[in-house]
Amino acid sequence: MPHTSLQQIDLERIPQKKIREFIRYQIKNQITSFDKLASSCRPGDLMTGYRFHERVYTCNYPAEQLWKHYLAADPSITWNTSMLTFGLMISKQEQKVMYIGDIYAGASVGQVMFVTIEILGGMVKVPVAHEIIDINPEKRYLEVSYVKGGKSEGVQRISFYDNQDQTTRIVHTTYYRSASWFRDKFLYPFFHTLVINKYHDNMIKLLNDQ
Repeated sequence: MPHTSLQQIDLERIPQKKIREFIRYQIKNQITSFDKLASSCRPGDLMTGYRFHERVYTCNYPAEQLWKHYLAADPSITWNTSMLTFGLMISKQEQKVMYIGDIYAGASVGQVMFVTIEILGGMVKVPVAHEIIDINPEKRYLEVSYVKGGKSEGVQRISFYDNQDQTTRIVHTTYYRSASWFRDKFLYPFFHTLVINKYHDNMIKLLNDQ
């Protein structure tokens, strides 16, 4: 059944309290329709004033195979690590909600993923929503942007480069900023590295297990 507003979301199907609170916060601020969930960046935006972070991973799979795997992988599984838990996904294009246990049809522009990042052994839980803003099959990269209303704004690009020896270089590039210079300089780079390391490790583990 099509959904068009955050008020139609079944909060009882979302296990994370912080994500439920984040959705309620959006509704309270008149962000009720899916179309009003705004990403903080759009494709091609100049990143002047943002901080830069980048990690590179080498994987023993061809680039095309990895690219297809990343696009098809179920986010409720890939975003499920010791630091990450998936809450739900909203598709702006299809006006649908995907809860844990629902079938995932693959990545597409306009999908908004809600996850919780747990740090310090779960003592601190941060809800994060990011939207897929670009998928480029020719250059093999996808971009996601933080949704407005969270602690951070910016964009992340995951690119896949063929090493010509059946291995692939994955480059995860992030431009980010928040209201706290201390968080941006000292906390974000450290914890963001841990989070994306676990995400990519989980992606490769899932491919190994197939």
